[in-house]
Amino acid sequence: MLFGICNNKIDSELFLRLITSTDWRSNPAKSKNSMGRPPVKPKEFRNGFYIEVCNKGTKNGIKIVRDTKEEMLAAVKEYEKTKDIIILGEFKSGKWQSDPKKHVPST
Repeated sequence: MLFGICNNKIDSELFLRLITSTDWRSNPAKSKNSMGRPPVKPKEFRNGFYIEVCNKGTKNGIKIVRDTKEEMLAAVKEYEKTKDIIILGEFKSGKWQSDPKKHVPST
């Protein structure tokens, strides 16, 4: 008998697994991956020129911001060999100044 509550070997192995796991201490109603309140407010973009860089064949990627149009075009040249690029355009005073367009690499 282990700690006065188990009657056979199967029960004692189960009990040992139970007391050595960390899950028995946590609240079962809580999700294991939730850490605080989820974000509600969307991200605020800062003023600048934006491109979105994606792996070839995927839909979503990361947004990259540059201060000037020349710096943005240099970043486009750098990434166009291996990535799909969407030029999002200029973001100024809380509004997009142009519509996004897909970049077609020059050959």
